[in-house]
Amino acid sequence: MKQICVENYRPEWRHYFAALNKAWIEKFFVMEPVDEYVLYHPEEAILQDGGVILFAAYDHQIIGTVALKKIDDTTMELTKMAVDEAFQGLGAGKLLCETAITKARQIGVKK
Repeated sequence: MKQICVENYRPEWRHYFAALNKAWIEKFFVMEPVDEYVLYHPEEAILQDGGVILFAAYDHQIIGTVALKKIDDTTMELTKMAVDEAFQGLGAGKLLCETAITKARQIGVKK
């Protein structure tokens, strides 16, 4: 039985972060300059300040992603979450959220 697993950011997966989120944003909203910056520069926009980016993998394929952006030492924002439409309904979004919240607690986030 295939399972979804959540993995930490890898530079070679940067394009999945951009592509998955871009598809979601363009379907429901409009891409703004800040979105483009975050999606195409995730190391600078999210990671360098202590944020986290996670990926959901299913059958060796990246199907979803979520980011935690550090606001301050006790606060993070759950942001830029998307799951490939072809894989929605498998529980990837729920697993990404749960894993992100657990990760935030592990690093001392209160809010």
